[in-house]
Amino acid sequence: MTAQTSDDPWSAVEQRYGVMVPDLLRRLHADGCCDPHHPAFIQLSDLMWLGPVQICDWRPPPDQIAGLVPFAATSNHDLWCLYRDWGDQRAPLPVVFCPEEDEVAHLFAPDFTGFCYRMLLEEYACTCLTEHYDLPRSRAALDAYAVAMAVYLPAPWAACLRDLAQRPLVGDDNDYYGSVDEDELAQIIARDLAYPRLDEEFEHYLGN
Repeated sequence: MTAQTSDDPWSAVEQRYGVMVPDLLRRLHADGCCDPHHPAFIQLSDLMWLGPVQICDWRPPPDQIAGLVPFAATSNHDLWCLYRDWGDQRAPLPVVFCPEEDEVAHLFAPDFTGFCYRMLLEEYACTCLTEHYDLPRSRAALDAYAVAMAVYLPAPWAACLRDLAQRPLVGDDNDYYGSVDEDELAQIIARDLAYPRLDEEFEHYLGN
């Protein structure tokens, strides 16, 4: 377990929710990867990281199920959460996606490291960077992600991302760009993130 001190902001998260904060989540925040004003920031499509104070201050709607620990959100206030009630307290907790205006959530990754990997895979499949930057700059950013994340991910996963980063970006009929198609993306996810409940749907509001 990560050593804690009285001035460790993540200890309050662990105390409130009764979970262990993933070491990788701590590292990404400490290294500036979650800070849009930091040079190390990794910009993913519609993902806003929550800091430890925001996580502690979060108050769920009265009809939301227990066991959710939010760590990121979308612009529509959908939440990415660790899910305490589907995890073994002795093992990393799975990550679930909980849309604010939809009662159906789903399990996105078996743990936080898998979440980071799958988010990057999804970015390579269909990036929104091209809505803000030209193709060369978008491609350079995607190349940089593979390099930056290599120190945080298992070697085979890092190698897969490097391969995808080196491929050309191809546009579709809706002017979205990616370097991997949906079929290959699904194969990579099934291969590297095998988990009995992966993509399983469940209701995250009570009484539905």
